[in-house]
Amino acid sequence: MAVGNSKVSAADGINGRDNEKFFADIETALEEGPWLAGDAFSLAEVGVIPFVNRLDMLQLSGMWTASHPRLTDCWERVKARPMFEDAMFKYIPPPLRQLMTDKGKEAWPKVEAILANKFAA
Repeated sequence: MAVGNSKVSAADGINGRDNEKFFADIETALEEGPWLAGDAFSLAEVGVIPFVNRLDMLQLSGMWTASHPRLTDCWERVKARPMFEDAMFKYIPPPLRQLMTDKGKEAWPKVEAILANKFAA
């Protein structure tokens, strides 16, 4: 499938290099303070929460936990916020959440291998 001037393969659906750049950019931003835009939770977090949450729900947080400690810490603080549970899960039925957890755990070894091969090249 062509996207703009680039070709995207099925393996690119995991978006190893793009995701790594995204995670690295967040890590760099967090060098300046506890939140993406400084000292306070802001729309910057609101913009990335759905993406990071979906990966987390799919048990794919291993994509960032080992190499991005600031992102990992920030994500734990986001999940501890009072609004998080309702905002992220109120409309996701528990069976769907469980399915995402189960399938994500099942897929993680394959995803990890794909990412390792992408970054080794």
